[in-house]
Amino acid sequence: MSMDNKTIVGVFVRKEKILSFLEELRNKAGISFDSAFVFSIGENGKEYLVTYKTNNKEKQFKNATVMHSKGNCFFTINGLNKLIEENKDKIGKDMLVNWKEYDGMLITSVNDNLKMSRLTKIEDKTSLFLS
Repeated sequence: MSMDNKTIVGVFVRKEKILSFLEELRNKAGISFDSAFVFSIGENGKEYLVTYKTNNKEKQFKNATVMHSKGNCFFTINGLNKLIEENKDKIGKDMLVNWKEYDGMLITSVNDNLKMSRLTKIEDKTSLFLS
């Protein structure tokens, strides 16, 4: 049984650049259209979050960050640390996060502040061609 040692990378892409980014992702990183996932981000009307798995640890794209996931929640380590710090009473000394509570969320840290946004997966990526 082989372990999946791939890293999840998240890239924040301006909406008007999404198609050229997906093309660049395929050409530069060898990530196919079907292996990249596109999410709209809550109230953020300017960007999409594109996630993909790679063995390459280098940041190949501007605005790329290493992501982690639990169920349908994506988070950065800094975001998780902020979540724990701000919810010490609720999470408790065992640091058990109730991931169901954060289902469909993106948890990050921006300027040392916790930022949580609702993610909606764009199932039909062909709709991106119509935007």
